[in-house]
Amino acid sequence: QTACIVALSLGVLALLVVTARIERHRRAALLEMNTPPAETSATTTLPSPFSKLSLDARAAIVWDVATARPLYSRNADSQVPLASLTKLMTALVAHERLTPPVTLTITPSTLAPEGDNGLLIGEQWRPRDLIGFTLLVSSNDGARALAAAAGLRGKISETATSSEPLETFVAAMNERAAELGLTQ
Repeated sequence: QTACIVALSLGVLALLVVTARIERHRRAALLEMNTPPAETSATTTLPSPFSKLSLDARAAIVWDVATARPLYSRNADSQVPLASLTKLMTALVAHERLTPPVTLTITPSTLAPEGDNGLLIGEQWRPRDLIGFTLLVSSNDGARALAAAAGLRGKISETATSSEPLETFVAAMNERAAELGLTQ
């Protein structure tokens, strides 16, 4: 639940940021049209706030949750590396497998040689705190530590062919993705 709440909180925050930017663009478009916001009606057609959008991303989508339709999309169906989505799936599966009272200790094997985002060998974390940290700062080391711990502590995946905790965890993530109907 914590991982979902953090993920949802991040999603809501992103939606709020996007909504604020859309409103800024709407107001700017109204000013360009010399129409004060109070004088516009529901039928006023405004230029798209995305018409001048410049992105470095290969793919993007802005989804309107109220109307359940995209407001903007760019290569929405293309397959791209799923780093952030992989972290979300890592958080979900780790949350489901690491039930209290579990304490995770950061080990040398869970830290990448170049390191990232300030985790230190020997630090101890509650799973929910490390999940939150991992999602908030997009920590690869945090995700790896969660995966290693959950691969050791969680139920063994039916499709796992190795005793390695990371391989066991990846198999569990793939199983969970299939259960959720995720196909890309």
